[in-house]
Amino acid sequence: MEPEQLTGTVTVVQERRFRLLDEEGRSHLFVLAHDAPVEPASLQRRIAGAPVTVRYRRAPDLIALIASNVFTAAEARSEEASR
Repeated sequence: MEPEQLTGTVTVVQERRFRLLDEEGRSHLFVLAHDAPVEPASLQRRIAGAPVTVRYRRAPDLIALIASNVFTAAEARSEEASR
């Protein structure tokens, strides 16, 4: 299954969990995957209200979505430029 992605603003961070308010005003609950390249402790500082994109997958037995990566627009542009 291909990962999906959403763009929005992180509104709440608690340990490995966070809530994203998407561009359409909907709220989504995420849990950081254990292998995500983002440290839970740095999530709040890194994004500080900036729009982010979250790559995620759905888990059939969880209410939350599993975030495999969280990155800002600047990080996405940097990644594309390095390809």
